[in-house]
Amino acid sequence: MNAKNLLTIVLVILGGFVFFNVLMGISMYLVFLNVDVTPTLPWFPIPALVLIVVATWLLNRRWNIRLSVPANVPWVRVYAFSFLAMLAAKCIKGLEGVYHSVTLEAPAAPEGVSTVFGLVFLLLVPFFAAVLAEISYRGVMQTRIEKLLPLWPMLLILAAVNTLSHIGFTDISTQWIYLMAMNIGFGYTAWMARSIVPAIVMHVVMNVLFPGSQYLWGPFALGELATPGIATITVLAVGLATAAIWLARGVSVPRPGGSAPA
Repeated sequence: MNAKNLLTIVLVILGGFVFFNVLMGISMYLVFLNVDVTPTLPWFPIPALVLIVVATWLLNRRWNIRLSVPANVPWVRVYAFSFLAMLAAKCIKGLEGVYHSVTLEAPAAPEGVSTVFGLVFLLLVPFFAAVLAEISYRGVMQTRIEKLLPLWPMLLILAAVNTLSHIGFTDISTQWIYLMAMNIGFGYTAWMARSIVPAIVMHVVMNVLFPGSQYLWGPFALGELATPGIATITVLAVGLATAAIWLARGVSVPRPGGSAPA
């Protein structure tokens, strides 16, 4: 790799970081402004969503971040792959949680807010994070870096960058394998589809479904899981990953330059 390509990769990663952190920071500012002004009435999703939509539209006008949906992609297999890969990564998170005796709980809402506000916070903040993460990592970073690096080095670098970016608000020492697996799955989804749309959809599903389940039925003390439960999660992880790989290998999408997913 020459110095110019290395500089491009670094700048692209920094650009994705700036996009994510600025917009997520403003969105969280709106959350806490809402808490201070009207803690019983959640209005923060409206300006946050407008901000994200406008910023994404402007970004896509300047740089093609692949928000389009190509016509010649086998979408059923792409979405099925992404869903199974996401579930396999969640099983890995469960096994890491068992090993480290982690208890999974729903994200806590700000103090002093109404029940409705708490539910909106639980569902919408992870939604914003999922959308912005995919636009930043798969839209800004991956679409540029894949022109400079082979597929798997590119996926591993971005997975490592995303994993390290979680330092500070998650304990990555207890879930780094999960974070790597999740990012590889979403990255391969976007590469296979030539679009970031399915990765956005599946990341949103993950970020809403699992905190919601933890709110309704949690917390889940993974360290207390018995051997049959651990064995079940292990079998599911292997089975889901195998099925996802089989689906991915069955997809053949024409790509610029003539390469297809392996």
